[in-house]
Amino acid sequence: MLIFIQMFKQIFLIVFLFSISKLYAQSAYTLICKVDSSLHLENETFYLKHINNGDINPMVHDSVKVKNHQFVFQGTMNTPAVYTRLISKKDGSEKWFMLSSGTSHAVLSKPNFNPKSGKPLGVSSSFTIPGDERFRLMEITDKLYDLYVEEIDKFRELSNSSKEETIQDQLMDSSFHYLDKKNPYLITLIAENPSNYTTLYLLSYYRPNLLNKDVGKLEQLFNRLDESLRQSEEGKRLQKIINAKKHINVGMIAPDFSMKDVHGKTIKLSDFRGKKVLLDFWASWCVPCIENLPKLKEYAERENLTVLAISLDHDRNNWLKAIKNHKFDWVIHISELQGWKGPIIQNLYNIESIPRSIIVDEKGKMIDIDLKL
Repeated sequence: MLIFIQMFKQIFLIVFLFSISKLYAQSAYTLICKVDSSLHLENETFYLKHINNGDINPMVHDSVKVKNHQFVFQGTMNTPAVYTRLISKKDGSEKWFMLSSGTSHAVLSKPNFNPKSGKPLGVSSSFTIPGDERFRLMEITDKLYDLYVEEIDKFRELSNSSKEETIQDQLMDSSFHYLDKKNPYLITLIAENPSNYTTLYLLSYYRPNLLNKDVGKLEQLFNRLDESLRQSEEGKRLQKIINAKKHINVGMIAPDFSMKDVHGKTIKLSDFRGKKVLLDFWASWCVPCIENLPKLKEYAERENLTVLAISLDHDRNNWLKAIKNHKFDWVIHISELQGWKGPIIQNLYNIESIPRSIIVDEKGKMIDIDLKL
C-alpha cells in the first residue's frame, strides 16, 4: 500500500510538472557572480530562493559555495525572469532581485553602508547585475519601497507608544496614506518601461494601490505593454483581473453568486435583495481579519447590516474552529473552501487582499467596495 501511494505521488508530480511546462515556456538560467577577494568569502555558502508569485515557477531552495572567488547558480524558470532572494549564510543578509533567464554576470563587492547610521550593511547588500534592465527596474522599485517603509515604521512606533485607541488608529491610517505617496513615482517607472518584464511583474503582483482603485488607469498602462508581454500567460491573467475590476465599482450591481454555508445549504447573494448587506472576506489564518471582528460587529449592528462572511480557507475544520474560537457566530458564514483560487474570490470579485469589505444596498448596488473600519 505504501509503495502504491509513493508511486501515485510520483505520477501526480510528473503530470503536474508536465501541465505547467505546457502552459509556460521553460527556460534555463545561469547566475555567475564574481566575489571581491577582499571579502574573504572563499568556501562560504550562499542560498538562492525564488519568490513564487502566481504559482507559476517551482519553489527553489538552492545553495552553493564560493570557489575561486565566484559562485554559480543554475536552474530553470517558466517566465522571462523571477523575483529572487540571495542569502548569505555568513551573516544572514539578503538581497532581493530580479533574476533573468539566460546567463547573468553579477558582482559582489564590499558591503554598502547604511546612509543614516554609517554602519556597513550585510554581505549581500552590494550584489548587483550590471547592465541588466530587469534587475535595475526592480532595484529602483525596492529602494522606493524601502524609503517609504522606513518612514512608516516611525508612524507605527508612535502608534504603539500611544495608549489611546483613537490616536493609534489615526496614526496607522496616516502611515498607509504616506505609503501611497510613492504611487506616482512607481507608475512613472511602469509607464516608461513597457517592454521590460519587470513592468508586467509589478502590475501583476505589486501594483500601486492607486491602480487598484482606478481600473481605467491600470488598463491604460496594461495596453501600453509590448504585445509579447500582454499575450503571455501572466499578461492574460492580468487582463482577466482588469476585466473583473471593471464589474466591481461603486454604483454597479454586485455580481450574484452562490456558495455553501457551514451546514451545506446553498446561499445566494440575490436572496438578500431588500436588505443592506456587508460582504466580509476573511480567513481563519488572517490575523488582521480576526482583530477586525469587534469593529465589524459594532459597525454592522449600528448600520443594521446583514453580514455574509466569505472565508478564503481551504480547510473546513480550521474554518469552523475559527468561527467558534472567535465567537464569530453572529453572521452568515459561506465559503468555496478553495483559498485565493475560488472562482468567485479570484474571478468574480477579484479579491487580492484581506480583510476586505464590500457594502451592497437594498437594490443590489455596491455603495462601498473597500470599507475601512
